[in-house]
Amino acid sequence: MALAAVNSIISFTPATPQFIYYGFMLILLFLGISKSNNRISFLIIWLLIASGISLALNDIAEYYNPLGRFLVFLLGILVLSPMLRGTYINQIKIHLFKYTNIFLLLITFLSFLGKITAAYSVYDYASLFSGITTGSMIMAPIAGVSLLICCWKIYEDNIHKRTKYYFIILATTSLFCLILAGSRAALMGALLAVLFLFMKLFRGRLTKMVQVLVFILFVLAVTSPIWLSYTETLTTKMEFAESQGDQFSSRADLWDYRIQEFTESPVFGIGFANSHYGLIDTATGNVEPGTSWGAILAMVGLLGAMPFLILIFRFLFHLYFDKINKLNSAFLLGILIFFIVHWFAEGYMLAAGSFLFFYAWLSLGVMQVYKDTKKIVVL
Repeated sequence: MALAAVNSIISFTPATPQFIYYGFMLILLFLGISKSNNRISFLIIWLLIASGISLALNDIAEYYNPLGRFLVFLLGILVLSPMLRGTYINQIKIHLFKYTNIFLLLITFLSFLGKITAAYSVYDYASLFSGITTGSMIMAPIAGVSLLICCWKIYEDNIHKRTKYYFIILATTSLFCLILAGSRAALMGALLAVLFLFMKLFRGRLTKMVQVLVFILFVLAVTSPIWLSYTETLTTKMEFAESQGDQFSSRADLWDYRIQEFTESPVFGIGFANSHYGLIDTATGNVEPGTSWGAILAMVGLLGAMPFLILIFRFLFHLYFDKINKLNSAFLLGILIFFIVHWFAEGYMLAAGSFLFFYAWLSLGVMQVYKDTKKIVVL
């Protein structure tokens, strides 16, 4: 399942057929339900009911295929999210998380290797750095997560010194790939995620945390002649935004569309998988929401946004104050911080066909497993 999900974002391999991708999910769902007694999350049920109500109350154009998209959304939620909580489905989530993380590290390393060796193309159709993925906006969050994984691994207990050096190198390559991809939201989210990771690990040890941050800043300053040359895409985007009079001009219109849609139906939303404004492909029904936060508010209204917000705040509170396994809870806290920031700029949390939907909801599912059992496997 992890390989099928990751393969969908690799540029040089055939796309994973949908019947295989969703077929794997159906098999995992069957195993998860049949092999253990599961508890059900009230908050996720609430979100699903709100999504269903938004479908029933709105006249949605057929080219959006709202029912089909809702059904695959439901399937993804059942397998990945905190919806089902039982021994076997928990093991499925833990193993999916572990192997997906391994693949993300490998993608990031191969992407950087392609850049420095020029042995294979690492640029997309718009001449932006995409590594071995299908686009720069996919490469950026993958590199951000890879950076966080490496920082977590460096502070793992009983790690061999040689292994630590390997992950320091891999963290550096992840940062370069993140900068090269040019996504400001992913870069900001990743840096905040790493900061929260350190804050959690060094809580009560302010001197140690300051020493680590000073060391990182020193290394960045010394190596600036190297990594500054990688910031061309970021610089170009910021210069264009400045010329438009808004540093976030690339997302401002999309946010305005979602706000306008939300004001049209603030309680129940305009309908799951629906859109009234922006670029809409009537042949495929594809639309660019531009923000997950905005898309949730616009499509399923406050009725659907409330359980999602409650879920996120519960995880934030629990992971920040958890003291049982500080390293793992710090990592999950970092992942959550990253996505909270990234959701402002990319809209995939209701789009079941997206790899970022897969990884983000899987991460939330693993957070619930950790909350219930204190047991997860990152790598």
